[in-house]
Amino acid sequence: MTSPVQFPNPAVMEVTYRVVTDPVTDLSEERVGTRYLSGVQAGLGPTGWSVGWDDEGGEVIRGVILSSVTDQGDAIMAVTLDGQTIRFRDLDPYDAVSMSAAGVPQPLVVVQAEVLRGGVVAEELDAIVAADNTVATLMLETGVGTFVRYSGDWQLLSSDSDALENMSIVAVAASALAVWDAADAASQTLSVFDLPMKTDDGEVVMPESGVDIETAAAMAASGISIPQISTVEDLDLGIRYGNAHPAARWYVTKRASALQASAMIPASWNVAAPAVVPPFPEAGLETAW
Repeated sequence: MTSPVQFPNPAVMEVTYRVVTDPVTDLSEERVGTRYLSGVQAGLGPTGWSVGWDDEGGEVIRGVILSSVTDQGDAIMAVTLDGQTIRFRDLDPYDAVSMSAAGVPQPLVVVQAEVLRGGVVAEELDAIVAADNTVATLMLETGVGTFVRYSGDWQLLSSDSDALENMSIVAVAASALAVWDAADAASQTLSVFDLPMKTDDGEVVMPESGVDIETAAAMAASGISIPQISTVEDLDLGIRYGNAHPAARWYVTKRASALQASAMIPASWNVAAPAVVPPFPEAGLETAW
């Protein structure tokens, strides 16, 4: 290609290479290495394309010579002089998943700033919790500013906003994003106890050990906020809740069976204890990342 090509800056460089997995049979497999680049500049010379970028905080310039370059619209495909395939693409919010301890897709402006100067992506995901333990929204504290979750997207909170006053901040696991988005899309209210939370040492604590993220998201979307039942003493509250919310009876029955207290379940519920399944489909639910 001889016409000008616009390389993304900052960019993600994906290098395809082969690794020998069995030296005896000479078996190998293809892998892709990823690097995040800033200060990308490219030019076409007599020996091919020359692409350079900043490294080590801008103190070192590194680069590669390419024998061919193809603009594919969403990425630049290239081949080095020794035949190695390289792909250059724009950054996207999901790149932040591999960059931060938060492990959630973050706003594109945050991801770009992280590559350009570092220390910008949020290192944890937080829930903003009201006095009655209901979750107002989720939050990312980044080097670009504070972002809150609204309608399935991150919105930058203005510096003079008082929206977070009188609210508590609770660290939650990355998987809480799927649960929150499902409830938000269904206009349902969540308790902080419905979300998977993180302890000070980074351990994830699930709302109930038998419920995975897909099920929790479905529960949130269907408007079911079920009290946690960890002991026999908790069953009384669970049964009262089940009397008022028939859709939650499968869960209370399941916990009663696990606690060997099935006799406490009202016969009028007519819910079988073995192999109880949620009264909503789990198929088709997607996680956030």
